[in-house]
Amino acid sequence: MIILPRQKTAIHVQLEVLTPRISPLDPLYDLLTENLRREQSGYKGEQSLDYYYRHIVKQPLFLHGLRIKDKKGSDFFQIDTLMIFSNFILIVEVKNYTGSLIYQVETGLLTRKRNNGELDRFDDPRAQVEMQRSRLQRYLDRSEIPIYTVVVFANQNCMLQINGTQPNFLLRERLPQHISQLLSNHSNTANYQAESLQLANQLRDSHQPSNATVVEKYRIHRKAIRNGVWCTSCKRVFMIRKQRSWHCPSCFHKDSDASIRALQEYKIIFGNEITNQLAREFLNLESRKTATRLLQKANFKVIGKNKGVKYILK
Repeated sequence: MIILPRQKTAIHVQLEVLTPRISPLDPLYDLLTENLRREQSGYKGEQSLDYYYRHIVKQPLFLHGLRIKDKKGSDFFQIDTLMIFSNFILIVEVKNYTGSLIYQVETGLLTRKRNNGELDRFDDPRAQVEMQRSRLQRYLDRSEIPIYTVVVFANQNCMLQINGTQPNFLLRERLPQHISQLLSNHSNTANYQAESLQLANQLRDSHQPSNATVVEKYRIHRKAIRNGVWCTSCKRVFMIRKQRSWHCPSCFHKDSDASIRALQEYKIIFGNEITNQLAREFLNLESRKTATRLLQKANFKVIGKNKGVKYILK
């Protein structure tokens, strides 16, 4: 049973709508593009495990992307997937790396050799997942329920070599088998099935998604973000407003409601409040009346009066 469904992070969603609005000539463009690629890769890797989750013999309670506040300090920690069984908990850390990877158990060094002979170095997944386990134990304060960890390499193009004994690093195909072994090891231990759902719901209610914004994180100047209504068909160019509709100069597609989608992008990037002036700027409109008509047509909530009017984007 899925208690907390998987969702894209706020940063992921913002990067998807913001990056195409940054000029490729902008110094930040390559950085934003690379971060978007990483977000997409990580999300795709987590999605790819759903097939193997369905083959777990005894289905647990799933919480995907759980982000909760550490009881020791004011920061948060996040877990890719948390599985709650009747007598143990499993933390799954997902890596979607490709290529030939070598992990040195003794040093915690994870490297990937490129074709040109150079090495990519990654953070130690074992240290990362053990820190998650320690913080979750502290948060739950329930020593009677064992918490296990596993690092799953989700990409089918990954070749994994482990130097040393490391049973908790797996290729994705072996995950159901690994969990079956854990279930077998705990077949005679205390059963907390009645409390499992209560615990899962407690964690879900404590979940706090990040409210970080790309604009603030990378200090992106407003002028660097291109205004306009993307063509809802070809999605390559901005549309032109004429004859009470939006027209694409490239594929000649027409869409009278294309501005609604653009305003949803504005909400993702800048937040859910907008004024007539800001709407005109973002939609590339000159007419105040046209902007008012489009905002009213979208049936957004209105607050304030006269020049102080603001619209709350849905």
